[in-house]
Amino acid sequence: GVTACTACSPGQYMNSGSASACISCSAGSFSGDSSATSCVLCAIGSYADSSSATACTSCPAGSYTNTTGATSCYTCSKGSFSPNTTACLPCALGTFSSSASSTACSNCLAGTYSGLLGLSLCVNCSAGAYTSTPQQSSCTSCPAGSY
Repeated sequence: GVTACTACSPGQYMNSGSASACISCSAGSFSGDSSATSCVLCAIGSYADSSSATACTSCPAGSYTNTTGATSCYTCSKGSFSPNTTACLPCALGTFSSSASSTACSNCLAGTYSGLLGLSLCVNCSAGAYTSTPQQSSCTSCPAGSY
């Protein structure tokens, strides 16, 4: 007969005393303890991409998850950034992000602007208009008699 009980390994659980084998935690969840009776879903901003995880991994910079139990992270697209690992946000007026996975947006330079949220590049002011400072959302018309 059975002379002792065997604890489940981390990454596994047993929810019934009458079962004969431990169950692996599914991807998106983990068990950090031996003798666990359930697995815990990964928190927002983290993921577990395989079964039997003993911990969840934080999303890398410039990516995110916005649900619990994630098996992977989403990459922020051009024109957006992730200040943390829980969301991508559009770049503000006067700023841009030219690459995916950005953690911050860059200011448009003097002479350029971005007049919409979430742009991946700044636009040059047209002839007869200017910006003399960075991070502008529009250009100013040149006064009469100048260009």
